[in-house]
Amino acid sequence: WYQRVLEKERTNARALIGIARMEAQAGAPEKAKRQLEQVLSGSEQNAPALLELANLARIAGDEELTVGYLDAAARASPDDANAKFLLAKYEFDRGDLAAAKSAVDEALTISPKHAAAQLLLSEIHFRNGDLESAARVSRVLALRQAENPDAQRALAIAQIRTEKFDEARRSLGRALEIDPQHEHALATLCELELRVRDYAAAQAAAERLIEAAPHSGLGYKLLGDQHLAQDRVDEAARQYDIAASKPDGATYAVRNLFALASAYQRKRRPEDAIETYRQIIRLQPDNAHALNELAWMLHVAGDPDAEATAKRAYALQADNAAIADTYGWILVNQEAADAIARGVEVLRKAVAAAPAAPTLRYHLAAGLATIGDSEAALRELDVALRSREFADRELAERLRQTLAVAK
Repeated sequence: WYQRVLEKERTNARALIGIARMEAQAGAPEKAKRQLEQVLSGSEQNAPALLELANLARIAGDEELTVGYLDAAARASPDDANAKFLLAKYEFDRGDLAAAKSAVDEALTISPKHAAAQLLLSEIHFRNGDLESAARVSRVLALRQAENPDAQRALAIAQIRTEKFDEARRSLGRALEIDPQHEHALATLCELELRVRDYAAAQAAAERLIEAAPHSGLGYKLLGDQHLAQDRVDEAARQYDIAASKPDGATYAVRNLFALASAYQRKRRPEDAIETYRQIIRLQPDNAHALNELAWMLHVAGDPDAEATAKRAYALQADNAAIADTYGWILVNQEAADAIARGVEVLRKAVAAAPAAPTLRYHLAAGLATIGDSEAALRELDVALRSREFADRELAERLRQTLAVAK
């Protein structure tokens, strides 16, 4: 149809934009961009073309260009609430809540009943810690749009956040009466039942979601969560593998693997935990948290790769106290004097970043004791031992006693 239109009118904007969307969906962004630029050559203020260009820039990861196109689209159509909403949604997704709030307010000024904008406003309030306003907006939306399952789900989410679980279950029930196969409502219901530890109900909701959306990994991910909550780690792993095999599997893969690795650690299955962290790193080579956890597991296992792994994590997030602690502790446990000295300096930075963490002070004290600075080590231990919750208290007390006797 688009081609037939263009044969008659080569500059038809609607047809050019339609072809551009098809090119983008077919994985040809440059061709799509050329079609859209042709539209703008005839009218620089064509908001739909600007929005499509913004989407292409977003996919390409160019934040500056994305915002530029969204701003231009909003200016081109000052009375278009959807253009304002899309700008707000983008700012929200990249974490600029002030800019998101400003844009969504403009959208709602133009169209006070814009449901998606109201949902986003509720989320912005929640992110800002204003639970009361988030709940108020959700209640108003649910009343205005009683037949909108998304509105009922939004109300349920607000109710869950304020721990009104029975009310949330009723709101989700209304959403599912309207649309029995509403994927997001089923997912939220499963998450609610997991939170209140009704695992049979959680499993039923997850199975309903799998039936409603068999090509999605979300139902399998939630079914895995239900097994993991009951410490059935191997069954959880099986469901997570199925989730990962689905077209949207990448969305859940890393989160699932972190949950599994933590469970393996809890179950004292270090080899499985190590392999799971390696899987995460294969998916995300610069995941500092996974590198840090892997480094610690390797260190405990006596694997010489621990130092290099910890160093990679530290290079990515040197200002992260936990990551600095892992790297510094591994270094001060080496035999080489220069490695120990470097470890002490890294641990000093860790303590400076998290001065209230007693384990970090204990680790620094151990490093200081190793290089012969007993006075400084005792000072760190005294501060650490004043903490009420201190997992390494026994080790710290033993080190302090040894240093005091030597002194």
